[in-house]
Amino acid sequence: MGEIGLGSRLAAVVARQLAPEAPPREESRLRRLFRRTAKAKGPPLAIRGTEGVVVQYARCCRPIPGDPILGFLTAGRGIVVHTEDCPNVAKYRKHPEQWIDVQWERDIPGIFPVSFRVEVKNRRGVLAAVSAAIADEEANIDALSFDDRDAAYTSMDFVVEVRDRVHLARVMRRVRSLEPVVRINRKKG
Repeated sequence: MGEIGLGSRLAAVVARQLAPEAPPREESRLRRLFRRTAKAKGPPLAIRGTEGVVVQYARCCRPIPGDPILGFLTAGRGIVVHTEDCPNVAKYRKHPEQWIDVQWERDIPGIFPVSFRVEVKNRRGVLAAVSAAIADEEANIDALSFDDRDAAYTSMDFVVEVRDRVHLARVMRRVRSLEPVVRINRKKG
């Protein structure tokens, strides 16, 4: 109980871990009630199993709907959601008591930032071409930075707003199809 009072464990999470699973029939009734309440109060939660708990998306891996995810309980921040293959997850593997079972809800409205790196041949107009390809796939560029490797090649790091993994795949496929693009990959960690 002291851990709950100190904020290192959330009461709602402890209660969920202690309470037995509801029978399927009861769960359906509760889920229907929750959906009616959620419709009245606003958009549905993006992460299933986190009702009443603060949820943050890790900036290191920027999880988006469709990614396999893990949730970790952190003092003062609530549940932080990472992708399963995030390099920063390794430090949590030694503390399974902080793991929280989380899943994406279906049909999540909204946009999510995701990072990827594009390596291109350094020529005039390449930024405009890549930006236009991203815009053509109905994604918005949130941030951009450059890293010149040499006179022939440049790396561009984008933070782009997408709806889910399918949308991200379309954006990346479109960018990859451009002639000056040498490589594109999602950044994590």
